[in-house]
Amino acid sequence: MFLGHEPPTESLLSVLGPWPWYLLGAAGVGLVSLVLLDAPFWAARHRQPSGMPGARSTAPPQGSC
Repeated sequence: MFLGHEPPTESLLSVLGPWPWYLLGAAGVGLVSLVLLDAPFWAARHRQPSGMPGARSTAPPQGSC
């Protein structure tokens, strides 16, 4: 982790700006990556019915006599 200075060779940190500003850029890249990787799971979590995830209702089906 190059927190104190830039690495001596070209890297992604060279694109993000000079030290110490590349730390903010790297944090932004990490945050965007986290959001993109979590998006499918977030959508799946919010499509489930209310209650505990994976829990089945114990109520009898509606309209059965």
